[in-house]
Amino acid sequence: MRFFYDEKHILRHDAQPRPVIDTLFGRGAVHTLDGERHRVRKALFTGLLKDPSAVRDLSRQVGGEMERARPEWSREDRVVLFDELAKVLTRAMHTWSGVPLDENALTRTSRDLIAMVDGFAAVGPRHFAARRARGAWPGGG
Repeated sequence: MRFFYDEKHILRHDAQPRPVIDTLFGRGAVHTLDGERHRVRKALFTGLLKDPSAVRDLSRQVGGEMERARPEWSREDRVVLFDELAKVLTRAMHTWSGVPLDENALTRTSRDLIAMVDGFAAVGPRHFAARRARGAWPGGG
């Protein structure tokens, strides 16, 4: 396992197929960086994800968004849970990370995130939807 973490043996910048970079990760993602640039970017993520209080805060944020959405769902005749949970998670993550999300952009943003995950390894329309979704993000395309 040490071999894969030794930067003398592994280079990330060409490791991912272009279709995956251009849809799921985006150019300049931590998965595509080497050396110091990789270590610095990775530390931004792992620092948060290894901090128990940050993880608790995110969990509370998701729970709060669920409670916020529940009354809206109860007024509807039909709720597509997958789509609604995508909005809950998108809103929670944006709030938790301090990245403002205009309420009007919530549905579009959650659909873009779903499209990127759903289509990164697909061929045809799903892949092109993922590319369009990635292109909608700052620095995405």
